[in-house]
Amino acid sequence: MSERMGSNTLPVLLENAASRFPGEAAVVTDQACTTFADLERRVRQTAGAFRSLGIRKGSRVALCLPNVPAFTESYFGALYAGAVVVPLSTLLAPGEIVRAMVHSECDLLVTDRVDLPELNAKVLKADTGEGPRAADDVQSLHGFVDGADPIDYEGGDPSDTAVIFYTSGTTGAPKGAQVSHFNLVSNARWVSERSLWAGSQSPTWGPGHVSIALLPFSHSFGQTCVQNASLMNGAAICFSASRFSPDAAMASIDTHAVSIMAAVPAMVKAMLDSPSLGTFDLTSLRYSLIGGAPIPRPLVEALEARTGLEVLEGYGLSETSPVIAFRTPAVPRAWGSVGRPIDGVDMVIAGEDGDPVEPGTRGEVVVKGDPVMKGYLHAPELTTEAFHNGWFRTGDIGYMDASGNLFL
Repeated sequence: MSERMGSNTLPVLLENAASRFPGEAAVVTDQACTTFADLERRVRQTAGAFRSLGIRKGSRVALCLPNVPAFTESYFGALYAGAVVVPLSTLLAPGEIVRAMVHSECDLLVTDRVDLPELNAKVLKADTGEGPRAADDVQSLHGFVDGADPIDYEGGDPSDTAVIFYTSGTTGAPKGAQVSHFNLVSNARWVSERSLWAGSQSPTWGPGHVSIALLPFSHSFGQTCVQNASLMNGAAICFSASRFSPDAAMASIDTHAVSIMAAVPAMVKAMLDSPSLGTFDLTSLRYSLIGGAPIPRPLVEALEARTGLEVLEGYGLSETSPVIAFRTPAVPRAWGSVGRPIDGVDMVIAGEDGDPVEPGTRGEVVVKGDPVMKGYLHAPELTTEAFHNGWFRTGDIGYMDASGNLFL
């Protein structure tokens, strides 16, 4: 397969990786190792299965799966078929899943949930009125891919919506953030090729790197910073337990020589607090990307002392694909900072009048650039409120120092 260039779409990301690294490990579990060539073949087969179920360009496919290889196969399979992916947390109640499916006009749900009959009944009985229609079908994950005829990716526009992320809804009903292929590819490229920049060199997440899938792939952090960033340049994804377990995570790091760990602080604390900590060899770890919550200094120091790795802090939102600030190894650590704006992102701290404030002055973090979403689905008023003169208003309060370090 020749490498397809010039298209910033997620299927081409995987196509190119399969062309460049066909025999390298792409997916690793305790049971098997899948090469990039085999993963891409499986994805095309999954796309064929979706096509046989009526999925076409513009269809919406909801994924409610834990971190298992089938998530990655279904994610790229849906995209190969031209669909939009709607990732849903496995922790959602049936009613919350149905609400998101109806709002996003999903055509299909891929899940391994044991409450599938209840979900099916709720979807088919959903009263949509004049709004988006409910799903035509709810399909169990098991058994519908094997035997399907594979199809090729027919191409698409980088500006097309690739994924609809539903926000947590802490200030109201969850909103569907529409992020494009370009948003996600550009963010994954920065993470894969620039996040480890140390000044004189910038090692990519390439063959030999193994990243562990601890963060849920239903969330933008795990999806971009583990799945897509790893696959872009030939790194492998190590799937540990389908749901986070500190001992299972450390066992996988030990067994599979994991070099990159992306996690939230609570995961790190659980591993460091485990009575089994001393039984695992964690020295293969070289970098840890921490975000999603405030990062206590003692936790960072304890992790670095225990493993010898370097903790890299970052910040982002579902609406920004997600990374907009990060501290690379080349940037001196400023305790309490979540890093500096990444390439392709403009960031200012805005006062109440919307104008930028001086360094050290608190205000709202506003951004624009490559990873910023297209807007909220079916919510033009909310989209208008979220942007001011082209700048996305994060809703987070912080300040930047004279060196450009962001503090929240």
